Amino acid sequence: MTSSSEPIPAFKMPTNQELLEDNARKFIVKSFDNSILEEGVTKSYSLETDWLEMDDATEKKLAYKKYPNGAIDILLISKATGPNGRVSQKEKITDEEYNRLLPGSVRHVVKVRHEFTHIQGDIQFEMKYDIFEGSKLQILEVDAKTDAERNGFNNNTFPGKIVEVTGDLRYYGYRIFDMLNDETNSGFGNAS
Repeated sequence: MTSSSEPIPAFKMPTNQELLEDNARKFIVKSFDNSILEEGVTKSYSLETDWLEMDDATEKKLAYKKYPNGAIDILLISKATGPNGRVSQKEKITDEEYNRLLPGSVRHVVKVRHEFTHIQGDIQFEMKYDIFEGSKLQILEVDAKTDAERNGFNNNTFPGKIVEVTGDLRYYGYRIFDMLNDETNSGFGNAS
């Protein structure tokens, strides 16, 4: 950042009212049946992420979402990992705030995200399917209302071939940047 820039607000642990659980299961996508995106309501957008601060337990980043209709959402996101998992604090910010903070970016990732629901049995799962620009890596995040429901997701019956990487920190937050820039990532997904 330039010397005239204001400092980035310090991370604060979210209060109970602001607490958002961030403990979805993660999978590498080897193949994906795109027809699943047509089954329910799908929200798709391009997502540019710029990390401003990061360490082993916390990160602060900018998320710039651009939708096909031209609408834009800009968020400042703080995440912390603790004994009870990951939590997030998200705050909408203005273009001016975004432009003021962006020069402090230390890592930049671009992807297309598809958000949709998928039902197995009687459980509705919230899905986030990420396709990273310039890489074969594709990630599917699977979430549900409770830990028991989330753990009930059966990747063997999902329409596509996915391999679980939940808990492998290389696929979380700012660390994904290293995975995308690792020249050995040719083993990820399809060569689309």
